[in-house]
Amino acid sequence: MTPQYVLPAQTYGAPHNAENPECYCIFPYQIFGIGKSNFNMGLATFNNRVVQNNKNCWSQDVIEEPLLGLTGSAQADVISNFSQKDSQCRFFAFWTSHNDYLPDLDNGGAAMTGLQFMLMQCNGNEIRILPSWPLTWDVDMKLCAPSNATVRLKFQSGATTQLDASPSFRTNDVILPAAPAAPPPTPTGLTAIPGNMQIALNWSGSGTASSYNVKRSFVNNGPYSNIATNVHSVSYTDTNLVNGKTCYYVVSAVNSLGQSGNSSQASGVPTATVVSASTDNPPNETAAKAFDGSTGTKWFNAGGGNTGWLQLYLGGPLKTVVRYDLSSANDVPGRDPRNWQFQGSQNGTTWTTLDTRTNETFASRLLTKQYSITNTMACAYYRLDITANNGDANGIQLSEMAFTYKVEAPTNLTATAGDSQVTLNWTASSGATGYNLKRSTISNGTYTVIAGNLAALAYTNVGLVNGMTYFWVVSATNSFGESANSIESSARPVSTALPPLSFATSAGQIQLSWPTDHVGWRLETQTNLLNAGTNWVTIPGSQAADQMTFPLDLNSGTRFFRLAYP
Repeated sequence: MTPQYVLPAQTYGAPHNAENPECYCIFPYQIFGIGKSNFNMGLATFNNRVVQNNKNCWSQDVIEEPLLGLTGSAQADVISNFSQKDSQCRFFAFWTSHNDYLPDLDNGGAAMTGLQFMLMQCNGNEIRILPSWPLTWDVDMKLCAPSNATVRLKFQSGATTQLDASPSFRTNDVILPAAPAAPPPTPTGLTAIPGNMQIALNWSGSGTASSYNVKRSFVNNGPYSNIATNVHSVSYTDTNLVNGKTCYYVVSAVNSLGQSGNSSQASGVPTATVVSASTDNPPNETAAKAFDGSTGTKWFNAGGGNTGWLQLYLGGPLKTVVRYDLSSANDVPGRDPRNWQFQGSQNGTTWTTLDTRTNETFASRLLTKQYSITNTMACAYYRLDITANNGDANGIQLSEMAFTYKVEAPTNLTATAGDSQVTLNWTASSGATGYNLKRSTISNGTYTVIAGNLAALAYTNVGLVNGMTYFWVVSATNSFGESANSIESSARPVSTALPPLSFATSAGQIQLSWPTDHVGWRLETQTNLLNAGTNWVTIPGSQAADQMTFPLDLNSGTRFFRLAYP
């Protein structure tokens, strides 16, 4: 039976805001939550909320997640909210605007509430300490509890090192988090952000993880090798890489009971750009000034005559320029370029002319002119080779040169399974104005567009068959065309209804089986009697199966089995 959940209203139309009133039963009313009856109804309500992709600002996801024990999601959203700094504000806590004004204080207000619920939740006399706290985070805290109580706690390296309550008898009301009962869940949301000779990795934490292992390969889909172990944060920067070489990453979570499976793969290409010119005028009128994004600066070849060149080396993957922009400088119109060739090269020595212009003029100072070209050649180097200026004998100058590239394929496509649905997320492609999401039921098969011209970087594909594996790619679009497809990502939606667990015995073996639409549930076993405590352990490989077979040993004592999700 599918778990019951709360709807926004008995009947309602299309949403006109990003609020989820159905989740008010979680917060602020706290009818459902950790340690309360009908916890599963609260969790199902959150998982089926109408608006699922609205974060930051006054979104209450960051508050509701810790109240439901969704530690990894709460950790990621608290970090995200507190990181929303705006460059226009000098004070760090003046967060950037999302849905409201600048500064958007809701970012911090929601994050502070969520952080406190990660640290402590109270219900009647119960004081639950660290109910949704990642084991990888240390904390030294003192918080107020109901009935004039305070609790002081130090949690370091995955263990409580100090616990004091005032009045002291309230110590009896303190409930500490239970020790992990199984290896941690697989981390989600891994992203890879390239830089110069480095790639910054970020992921969503696993609630019962005490550390993480970061693994890398130079081949798509591995095999992977550990590059960092015992990582106690949800980020890592891989350094000393070779620019232009694609790197592939996965992350696994670790606790005292074992290691999770690998996360979905993320990839990136470290990149560094280098600008140069035939001559320039240091320190303030150098080649770099033509690529700094400001027409308030300029490149000037200072006595280099009426010819010269300006060049950009991308330092990473080859890119295809489909338009270049030139901006005149602040003075001396005679120094404006008049005749030139726009050229591309893959090695910096052999050049191909992509566009030729003659008798060009700039009608005013700081004027930007755009030159669209028909180009299918991807290059690492681009150069403006100027063969004449507009008459000044002292040199050539430009305030800016900028390129528009054929849009690149999106990266970091991830697929997160739900009940009859899968949520897709990906990283933006520079210059993209929309995205086409495509699906297949065969890996690397023929993909069908299921959502076109998407503006967002996320999409929830609903109406899927539980237990069936689907494969997705996403492409980026703009006015110049469509990119290649991203690296494929796959997921298998899974039913969250309580499944039957069947068994059969034959030839000294017992076979346990459950419905195919529940592939993704984990089979757990323990030897304790049900009223004598728990020592449930996940059976390896069970989350990818709908049946498991074991030897039937009548002398080994009683064993219990159950299915659990997530």
